[in-house]
Amino acid sequence: MGQGKVLPPPLPDREDYVVAFDGPDDPEHPFNWALFVKLYISVTVCFGTLTASFASAVFAPGADGAAKAFGVSSEVGMLGTTLYVLGFASGPLVWAPASELIGRRWPLTVGILGVGVFSIASAVGKDIQTVIICRFFAGMFGASQLSVVPAVLSDIYNHMHRGAAIAVYSLTVFVGPFSAPFVGGFLASSSLGWRWTLYIPAFMGFACGAIFVLFLKETYAPCLLISKAAALRRQTSNWGIHARQEEVEVDLQELIQKNFTRPLRMLITEPIILVISVYMSFIYGLVYALLEAYPYVFETVYGMSPGVGGLTFIGLIIGQVLACGFILSQHSVYVKKLVDNENIPIPEWRLAPAMVGAPVFTAGIFWFSWTGFTATIHWLAPTAAGVLIGFGILCIFLPCFNYLVDSFLPLAASTVAANIILRSSVAAGFPLFAKQMFTNLGVQWAGTLLGCLAAVMIPIPLLFRMYGPRLRGQRGTLKQSCLWGYDCHYSRPVRPRPSTPDRSQSNPIIIPDNSPSDHGRGGRGSHRTEALEANSAAAFVRKIALKIDPYNAPKMNLFGWNVGKRKSPVRETFRQTLDEVISATTLQTLGRRYFEKIHPCYGFIDAAQFYRRLDARWQPTATENTYDGVLAGVAALGALFSGTAVDGVESSLAELVRRISDTHLGTAAPSLDLLTVWTLRVVYLRMTAAPYPAWAASSTLMHLIEASKLHQVWSNDEPDLDIRRRLIGVAEHLNIWISYDLGLSRVPLNHDAIGLPTPTPGDATVELLGLLPVTESLGPENQRHDQEIEHFLLETLDRTHTLPPSLLAQCNLTLCLLRRLRLTNLTTTPTTMNRVMDLLRRSLSAVRQLVTEESPWQHVANVPFQMISILLEMDTSASLAVLPDAMQTLKLVATTYNTERMREAFTTAYLLITLYEARRKEDSRLLNGIVRSFTVPDPEPPSGLDEVTWIKGVVADVPTLQGFDLEQYFDPDMVRFSPDFQTPEPMQSLQPMEPVDLITPPRSYIPRTPDASQ
Repeated sequence: MGQGKVLPPPLPDREDYVVAFDGPDDPEHPFNWALFVKLYISVTVCFGTLTASFASAVFAPGADGAAKAFGVSSEVGMLGTTLYVLGFASGPLVWAPASELIGRRWPLTVGILGVGVFSIASAVGKDIQTVIICRFFAGMFGASQLSVVPAVLSDIYNHMHRGAAIAVYSLTVFVGPFSAPFVGGFLASSSLGWRWTLYIPAFMGFACGAIFVLFLKETYAPCLLISKAAALRRQTSNWGIHARQEEVEVDLQELIQKNFTRPLRMLITEPIILVISVYMSFIYGLVYALLEAYPYVFETVYGMSPGVGGLTFIGLIIGQVLACGFILSQHSVYVKKLVDNENIPIPEWRLAPAMVGAPVFTAGIFWFSWTGFTATIHWLAPTAAGVLIGFGILCIFLPCFNYLVDSFLPLAASTVAANIILRSSVAAGFPLFAKQMFTNLGVQWAGTLLGCLAAVMIPIPLLFRMYGPRLRGQRGTLKQSCLWGYDCHYSRPVRPRPSTPDRSQSNPIIIPDNSPSDHGRGGRGSHRTEALEANSAAAFVRKIALKIDPYNAPKMNLFGWNVGKRKSPVRETFRQTLDEVISATTLQTLGRRYFEKIHPCYGFIDAAQFYRRLDARWQPTATENTYDGVLAGVAALGALFSGTAVDGVESSLAELVRRISDTHLGTAAPSLDLLTVWTLRVVYLRMTAAPYPAWAASSTLMHLIEASKLHQVWSNDEPDLDIRRRLIGVAEHLNIWISYDLGLSRVPLNHDAIGLPTPTPGDATVELLGLLPVTESLGPENQRHDQEIEHFLLETLDRTHTLPPSLLAQCNLTLCLLRRLRLTNLTTTPTTMNRVMDLLRRSLSAVRQLVTEESPWQHVANVPFQMISILLEMDTSASLAVLPDAMQTLKLVATTYNTERMREAFTTAYLLITLYEARRKEDSRLLNGIVRSFTVPDPEPPSGLDEVTWIKGVVADVPTLQGFDLEQYFDPDMVRFSPDFQTPEPMQSLQPMEPVDLITPPRSYIPRTPDASQ
């Protein structure tokens, strides 16, 4: 470090020194500021937006005067407006990313002062070049208000109130240009002249800038945490305390590549931003086209003066005020939806007013064009049309704007900037041709052309609402933003994961932190998170790995969640109908495989009915129906259990199940056939797909069951009663465990005890569903004590499970209960642990049997891997003795199903054991050094063992010493003083498994140990 100083030791854990808000109710968070503070910030920044938008149009009435003064054409004079709007398009590239780096306050302040400076420069310009160039820079600085103010409002208002705040902001965006023509018209036609159309916005900019300097507060949460970190450093003199934003290194090249080009990248790579921006560009362009059309109609056709003709814009302003009121009146409906959805916003909810505004806007355009082309129609008629035009403009613009902000909230400033870039670029060209178009085509035909374009776009809001989720499905830029250190849902810091060896993470998951939504449901956020982490195998693996070696622990991941997606040897070609995909003979063969291997555990289909419907389907008069999905789902699972490689038939069947299950969703209550299709789909996804699609499908299935009311009508004389019980039970089983694994919420059904189905010979479905009561009791909504968890463990061990899949389900529940016990370092009795070890060994044998039979149940991968993690955490001789069998079984699964997920699972298990071995070697070395460094003479035998009972208590509390015979060290006749006593050989450490040729083993592990200085 200089002057002979060595580098200081690194912080023990950097995350402990990162400053964050004290939960969702922290008064320092902008969401929790006083209402008065929020209101004055909102009014202040909206005044800045009004100033910038007003300045964009106020020069238009004076453009002819400037052109005459400098001896240029009127088209050149209009460049003063065009270049200002073009400045709107270029400015966001700087202001929006800057606001996400240094905060909102200074970009807004510098921007509005720049408007004042360059407006003054334009007003005193000695030639037309100076005027129009300074107008461009004034627009570029004014873009700070358009692009950053929505981000300010999203900083201080939550989902419930943000819409109303942005409504006021949008009103200022349009009231500014529509109020400027009559102000500029009166100024230009008065003795003050056209230069005062530039002095006025300059004075407004300086006044607004002074208010910003004196009163505007910073609202960007990461920058507020910088101030909090600085205060804590001063209070504690601990210079390691810092905010996440301070870790961002400012490099010019990186700023250009990642920040200043981000709006352009979002505009290109995010389909929803591009599509909505194109629509809004047309609407926004018409605003500036009207700046030329209105003066032409009311000054040329009706012979009004510029100032009086500008007053007709009041009709547009009235329409926009009415639209703002209409949108705010719908706010309560939006809030109700938000509350019903647990405060999780759906962006498409914002689009309802746009579906009203689109036809109203079109009608206004036609009304204006066919009443304003002749002076024989009273001037109030086209003026009144402005009410509809203004109403439609805001009803379209505002919901679309809110939609973008809700969809890309963490990057609100860059999202708005991307939108402004496109719409301002388009709008900049409208003033150049609008007057000529109305002059050459005539008012009625020019307006008709614009009206027809508006009519073509009427369905666009409806299409957004229908297909918006699909367009928002692939959000690469937003996903990248999460890597910058901010949670995409709550705009708050999240903990980055420690570095790991370079390997593929096919199933990364995020266990929820204490989020505002948790606290909003009764303040149970902490307990809820602990319960979710306890039930999640991924969180447990991560926790034990961090305890073994925090430097090399694997990332949060559901390793071995299933065997993974297999590669098809042929190119997949999907066909439309069942008989195009598969023949009746092949379907019968796959059906027999299904009822032989899957039905005994997931028995929710009547086999006799299945074969009857199969035969009927291939009759000449048969037509497609919902049951085709059942036939295809059974065949797909039968194909899955017919070999280790996937074929084109299986892929086509799975795709057909997906299409049928989605297509047959309608307004009527779901039928039993449709629920069966969805259950087959979830079963297939749980065994083959990534975790999140399986969770989404299982949650949808539960909602469909709820919609069908299948769970609420129970009487012994109902048809298919046993099948219905089985289907609901299997659906609940799948949804609960998928939700537990991911640490996400499940969909509970409000029903009384439905009872178990009737058992049949060779049927393990009743065994499986018998685990549900204990499984449901582990939910995060139930606070369980350690004694209850231990009771559940004994209850689970007492159960008898006959078939391998059912036995693995019992083992999976046992492993979850063991994780819950290990979470509190609670150990059970040796007798119980012996029973646990016996169940684990039998489960590993069941896995090997299923793999040999080519039966890829999800637990053939899940159980061995999770077993390895719990065995390492137990850290006893008995648990380590089972470890080789578990690794050998996992190796067998990985060799048989050579998928990326299985290679990853085996490599990670190998890494965990390697980390454990290295830690034990280091511990042994340290303990051996202590024993060799200190010698203690043989103690006198104690008079009684009661004098050392306190030592027994200490040993009893150390899990690794439980079962150790302490009394031998205090027994006068203990064997170690006998002449033939020999020192036992030390236990050999666990040796690494021999690498599998099929699976590339990890690189040699070199443990990172702290320096001696640490």
